[in-house]
Amino acid sequence: MEHHSLSKGTRTHKIIPILQYQSLSNFVRDLQQLCIYHNKKYKQYCIKHECLICYKCIKEHGKCNAVVPLEDVVSGVKTSKLLQDLETSLKEILENIKRIRQDRETNIKSIQNEAIKITFEIDSIKQEINQHLDTLKDDIVNEVAKISQYHNDVIQKVVSSLIDQEKELTQLCNLQSKVTENDRRLESMVKNKSGKCYHTIDYR
Repeated sequence: MEHHSLSKGTRTHKIIPILQYQSLSNFVRDLQQLCIYHNKKYKQYCIKHECLICYKCIKEHGKCNAVVPLEDVVSGVKTSKLLQDLETSLKEILENIKRIRQDRETNIKSIQNEAIKITFEIDSIKQEINQHLDTLKDDIVNEVAKISQYHNDVIQKVVSSLIDQEKELTQLCNLQSKVTENDRRLESMVKNKSGKCYHTIDYR
């Protein structure tokens, strides 16, 4: 800093911290400060060719009537209406970008909230459907149980009736067997008695 303040050539230079310099964009930091042809510092600006020139380039631009000191160009740029309009446009673009970004972030949150809401509604509908199905299942099971019990009772009555009929038929069969057996005995007795009478008659 002392060197810049003592030197006449750099006395008017503005010094910035290294961190501020590092924060500059690559475009600004990569700007050429020395002439690419003569490796000398740019001193003037040719308006006709729209290029920076060093003191050695002046010979090549000797016929150009629009060569001005670089300091005048820079100071003119700082106060020009074009630069002011550019700064205003950049600020407006930046504000628009911020507004669009905030709007999109709001959209993202809105979509997320809507997704949560839809998921909650689906879960609620699912729960209602499950409850309805459970109720319907209980009603059907109860109805099936009633119908099953009714038919079981009817079938049980039929089975009981068949058992009673089976018992009666069994008794009838037993009775028939006894009657048949008695008939055989009676027939045998009749035959025996008839035989005895015949012998008695023959004996006489």
